[in-house]
Amino acid sequence: MSGKRSNSPGPLCRFAFPDGRQCRSLAQPDFDGLCYHHGTASRPENLARELAPMMRNSPRLSEVLHAERALLRAVREGTIPRNRSYALQRVVNLIRLTGRCAHDEQFSAGRGPHWDAIRKLLDRDDNEPDSGH
Repeated sequence: MSGKRSNSPGPLCRFAFPDGRQCRSLAQPDFDGLCYHHGTASRPENLARELAPMMRNSPRLSEVLHAERALLRAVREGTIPRNRSYALQRVVNLIRLTGRCAHDEQFSAGRGPHWDAIRKLLDRDDNEPDSGH
């Protein structure tokens, strides 16, 4: 494979997927033969952006899980040292535990989204006409 398409104005990204496919985007000169996406994917500033939602009050579980995956990817790619990743993984675990405790506390007190769903079901059942028993 020459790295060029017959109709492309330049070389293609040299990134290869685990299954052997080659990225078909144009290589960018500033990213060492990679396209913009693959050239910036493992940069430390991108990791900081992916971890940023964890620093907010009450991050969503999806944000925490995304940050956790980004952290593991950064360790695998060598973007951050393993000892720093242990500390960040500990933070992720504490955020998850805190969220779970807050959810349990709300549920025990009869508040929160799960109780709201239960109330809607009960209200709907109360408002349905009897089936003539």
